[in-house]
Amino acid sequence: MIGDGKKDDKKKQSPEGGKEERSGQDGQNGIVAGSIESTINIQEQQNAKGILFRYELKNQTEKEKVFQFSSSQKFDYVIKDKNGKIVYQYSKNHMFMQVLTSLKLKQADVFKQDILVNKLEPGAYTLEVWLTPTGETEDYRQKITFNWN
Repeated sequence: MIGDGKKDDKKKQSPEGGKEERSGQDGQNGIVAGSIESTINIQEQQNAKGILFRYELKNQTEKEKVFQFSSSQKFDYVIKDKNGKIVYQYSKNHMFMQVLTSLKLKQADVFKQDILVNKLEPGAYTLEVWLTPTGETEDYRQKITFNWN
């Protein structure tokens, strides 16, 4: 079975800012030309439980960012085989409450979502993860390729 792993919604403040630049107008340091950055990495290599991935969304801007959602679903993902065929989609096997929710990311906050992948046929795969907010032009999609042994 493929699941969503352990959900980790904790937001952490990070002293390092990433794309920091000096603001020439007011003389203060801050993140000026930053953006919302998404990443995906392997947290734990393949073992008896599967492979644990972590999708992160970090606010590298100088303003708070609020994402609105039309359901309790905040993200989705697909697993594709080497031919690009979808072998699993998270949202097809889960039900979500139809309720308005939001995700607030203050400056340097990080949204983390762990994804546990398991029970695949041996081969090469791509995991593609994205955020599912309403009214946004960007879904912060990330892809990572991996082998299942």
